Amino acid sequence: MGYARSLASGSWAAYYREPLADATGRRKCARVPDSPDYPTKATAKAAGDAYELHLRALASGLDAKVAPRRGAVTLDAYAPGAIDRTPDLANSSRNSYRGAVRCAVREHFGDGFPVERLTADAVERYYSTIGHLAAKTRQTRIIALATVARRAVRDGVLAAEHHPAHWGITVRGDQPTRRRLLTDAELTRLAAAMPSHLWAAVIIGHDTGLRVSELAALSVTDIEYSPDGRAYLWITRTTSRDGTELSPHVKNGVIRRVPLSARALSAWNHHVAYFVPEGQQRIFRKGSSGKRRLAPAGTGYLTGAMQQCRDRAQIERMADSGKQPLVGWHDLRRAFATKIYRATRDIRELQKLMGHATVAMTMRYIQDFEHEQEHREAVDAAFGGGLSTPPLYPAGVAGGESPAASAPVSMITERAA
Repeated sequence: MGYARSLASGSWAAYYREPLADATGRRKCARVPDSPDYPTKATAKAAGDAYELHLRALASGLDAKVAPRRGAVTLDAYAPGAIDRTPDLANSSRNSYRGAVRCAVREHFGDGFPVERLTADAVERYYSTIGHLAAKTRQTRIIALATVARRAVRDGVLAAEHHPAHWGITVRGDQPTRRRLLTDAELTRLAAAMPSHLWAAVIIGHDTGLRVSELAALSVTDIEYSPDGRAYLWITRTTSRDGTELSPHVKNGVIRRVPLSARALSAWNHHVAYFVPEGQQRIFRKGSSGKRRLAPAGTGYLTGAMQQCRDRAQIERMADSGKQPLVGWHDLRRAFATKIYRATRDIRELQKLMGHATVAMTMRYIQDFEHEQEHREAVDAAFGGGLSTPPLYPAGVAGGESPAASAPVSMITERAA
C-alpha cells in the first residue's frame, strides 16, 4: 500500500479519519495489516462515504468543510414519503416526481444531501446544470423538488424562509420547432412510394388523424356503415411496437367515432378486398399476400416503412431543426387537424376527432398558413381532393389485376358531404 493522498480540502484522508501529517510534517505511510490499529473494512467504507459526500458537496456548491449534522433528514430518504403525503396528486404525477427527485439526487445532490439545505440557491445551482434537458423535463424536476420542499416546511424539516414560493426560479421554455404542413402532392407521392399493402394506411391515417398505434390496431370489425351512406371507424384500442399485443386502453381513455372521407372509405374497401384474407381480423400486416395469413403490423413496422419510403417520395424536410425533421406518421395527424379546422372552424368537434383531453393540445396541432392560396387549397383538399386514383401496384400482385381498374374512382374523387 502506498501513501494516503490528501483531499481537495487538504485536511482529511480518503481512508483514515486523521490528519495526513505528523508533528514533524512528514507524510504518514499506510499501516501494515498486522498493526493493532489497522483500519477495519467498516472504517474504510465510512471514510470512503465521507469522501464521496465531500465531492458531492463540492459539486453542489456547498462548503466542503461543513458536514451535515448527525441524524439530519436526507433528501433521498425523505422525498418519496413527502410526495406520497401530498394531496391532490395523480398517481402518474407521483411516479414522475419520485423519478425526478431520484435523478436529481443521483446526478447532483448526492445521497447524503440534507433536506434543510434545499434552499433557493441550491435549487438554482441545480437548475443551471440541467439546461441541456428539455423544458418539460426541467419543469418536472423543479416542481418535484418544490413539492418536497413544501411538505418539508409543513413538517418542520425545512425553514419557512426556504418555502418554494420564495425561490423565484423561472423554467425557460424550448423554442418551438415549426413543422410545415404536408402538402397533398407530397401525400400522393408518399402513398405511391409505400409498399402495396400499406399505401391505404397513408390515406386512412391522413383523412382520420389517427395515431400510429391506433392505425396499426385497426380491425375489420371497427368500421360502421350508417344508413345515409357514411362510414365511421370506432377507435377502441392500440397495439404494441411489434403488433402482437392489443391494449384495450386508448390515450386519455377516449373511445371515439371517426368519420371516413370518400377516398379513405374507398382505400379501406380496396385494401380489405385485396390484402385481408378471409378470417383475418387485423387490417395491416407484415406482407402483401392476399391469401395467406401474416403477422399483424405494429407501430415499429409502420414506422420502418415510413422511413424507407420517404426518400423515394422526395419529400423535403418538415422542419429546419428539431429532433424529427423528416416526415413521420404524426405529420399526417397534424395535416388532418390543420385542414379540418380551416374547413370547419369548430375546435370542439376537432378535439373529439383527435381524442385530446384539452383544447389547448388540439390547438398545438393547428398550423398557420402563410399564403391565402395555400389556405384555399388546404380547405379544398380537406375532405377528399388530391389523390385521384390509388397508386398502381407491381404486376402480379393480387392475381395480376391492377387495383386502379377495379377501384371505385368516383368514390375517391367525390367530395365528402
